[in-house]
Amino acid sequence: MGFLNTIILVGLLGIAVPVLIHLFARQKLKEIRFSSLAFLKRVHQQKIRRMKFRQILLLILRSLVICFIVLAFARPTCKQGSTLGGNAGSSVALVLDNSMSMGRKEMMKEAAGRAKQVLDLMVSGDEIGLVRTTDPVGKTMHFSVDRNRVRSDLDAVKLSEKRGNLAGILSGAARDLVASGEPNQEIVVISDLQASGFESETESPPTYDSKVNLFFIPLEGETHNLAIIEGGLDRQILQPGAPLQCYAVVKHFGSRQTEESLVRVFLSNKPVAQKMVTLEPGEAQRITFRIRPEHSGWIEGAIQLEDDVLTMDNRVFFTAWIPRQIRVRIAGTSPEELDWVRLALDPTARGSLFQLESFRYGQRRLTELEDLDVLFLVNYPRFDPDEADRLRRFIDGGGGLVILFGDEVDLRNYNDILLSPVLGFSTGHVVGGKDPQTGFMTLGPVDQGHPLFEGVFEAGNTAFRSPRIRRTVEFVGSDFLTVLRLSDGSPFLIEKKRGEGGVFLLSTGLKASWSDIPFASIFAPLIFRSAVYLSAPRSGEEERHIVGNPVRFETSAGDIDAEYTVVNPSNERIIIVPDIKGERMILTCPDPAESGIYRFERDGRLIALRAVNIDPRESDLTVLDIPTLKDRFPESKVFYVENIPALERSIKRSRWGRELWREMILIALLILIAETVVARETRRSSWAETGT
Repeated sequence: MGFLNTIILVGLLGIAVPVLIHLFARQKLKEIRFSSLAFLKRVHQQKIRRMKFRQILLLILRSLVICFIVLAFARPTCKQGSTLGGNAGSSVALVLDNSMSMGRKEMMKEAAGRAKQVLDLMVSGDEIGLVRTTDPVGKTMHFSVDRNRVRSDLDAVKLSEKRGNLAGILSGAARDLVASGEPNQEIVVISDLQASGFESETESPPTYDSKVNLFFIPLEGETHNLAIIEGGLDRQILQPGAPLQCYAVVKHFGSRQTEESLVRVFLSNKPVAQKMVTLEPGEAQRITFRIRPEHSGWIEGAIQLEDDVLTMDNRVFFTAWIPRQIRVRIAGTSPEELDWVRLALDPTARGSLFQLESFRYGQRRLTELEDLDVLFLVNYPRFDPDEADRLRRFIDGGGGLVILFGDEVDLRNYNDILLSPVLGFSTGHVVGGKDPQTGFMTLGPVDQGHPLFEGVFEAGNTAFRSPRIRRTVEFVGSDFLTVLRLSDGSPFLIEKKRGEGGVFLLSTGLKASWSDIPFASIFAPLIFRSAVYLSAPRSGEEERHIVGNPVRFETSAGDIDAEYTVVNPSNERIIIVPDIKGERMILTCPDPAESGIYRFERDGRLIALRAVNIDPRESDLTVLDIPTLKDRFPESKVFYVENIPALERSIKRSRWGRELWREMILIALLILIAETVVARETRRSSWAETGT
């Protein structure tokens, strides 16, 4: 038992009032004896005793009425299972939502104001810890009894572009509260209660101790929102002067009809394309643009939707590398075969895109590959271990390798030194044409989804005269991607990625005994696009970087004494220490806090660009409903409070237990009724005795 307003208990002194009235109201009678009335003395004494009993009973009842009324105003409480109640120590975890969804109008400012009001409710000795929903999950919370210090920490909280992980943050806060050992353990959450924030990053849902009380203070905001949830460049081969195809997926989160919205594309902060989009509620639409960059090398761009209730999810960033000139080397045994590849790459011999050189087997070794982008091995007989090791390092460092077979190729040497140990698969036998009628095979359907064939054929039309394939090399294993198949389903062109580079292997040769592919219409674009495709930087190309997640750039180990830095979108330069792993170097920006373009530099010179975008889950502003909210915390007491006074009442109730003032008022009323009945009977008896 405890009292929330102990000062009111002073009112119990009011019990003395009816006692004093009773004492001073007593009259001292003068005794006069009458002999004729002596026989009535016994009857009179009996009546006097009954009257005294009623008066004492009235005194007790009136005192009890005053007592219970005072107790009711003192707000008595009863907390089951605790003898300490509100006098026990309290640890409070204040969870403030600063995720991107709080970027709606004035919502973050309102959250900070509510948080300061919560601090004002805390009593002396309460331990308070502040945690943001964008803090790393697992970060230990530090509690302090200094409210001014916590208030200062609150002032430093800023809106973040990161996704809020309420599920993980609440689990960690509950763990830290239990570790504090205080009897009263409370989590106060100030949030828009975005449903996606309660999605757990782990397979098993978070657990919460039953001693922890959860108080949710909801912040209301507009839930109608349009956002770009995905975007960038389509998979394609990038080359100077050619247009780029980029895309954006725009989604309508909300239930209201929208008007047309403008979507624009920017290259180096200059608008280059735009389209209008109209969406139904819940609809997502993919929009494509064809743009033409003004220069080669690294380019950066953004696709932007016009502003609405939440502006930070209205843009998506992208980067691309367009080669200025591709350095290609062709090695083989036959001058004729070397010429076929050279003509496919540069039919005009002007050398505008490719810087070409070639040599025959035996003239030089496969060395000095560092300044090379793509290497073609055409019917190249064999390697020694040193050459195979140089090829491995060349591929890992971002180089591209194209292998075409022929009569001179030593398959056992290839398997033992290069294919099996470096690429993870091998070749089998050389087989002839399997068609008993024609003695040759043809190519199967073309997969236009691969960048190698993007734009080569007209939409829906992949018909072309297939080369006649008379002999092929079998590929043994499955650790590769089949880009093109033969008519019998066996692989014809396969791709293997390794490190930053990649390898293409064509299962046939260029001489007539193998095929007539040099004379087929598909040969020139296949060779040309293979060189462009393999020359493009691959590190991180398929990874979508999200705000708050580390951004890594992997390259071959270079000058470890150089200064490596990353420049964030706010133009802040951060020095990073390379992580050397063998012949590889990994550069990491550990915690990108904003969306935009990040520049990786070596001694001030650009070596790579990376685009970082927001988590699209933050764009869905759907609020978790109260029943679902409470179901997520079955072991804890959950209080859903809409304002600070309601929070104060809920906290006091959780600390002190259930208030009993209503019961006290009811008991006082029942006693007052009893007092009225007894008083009425006493007056009747008095009238009967006096005869009035």
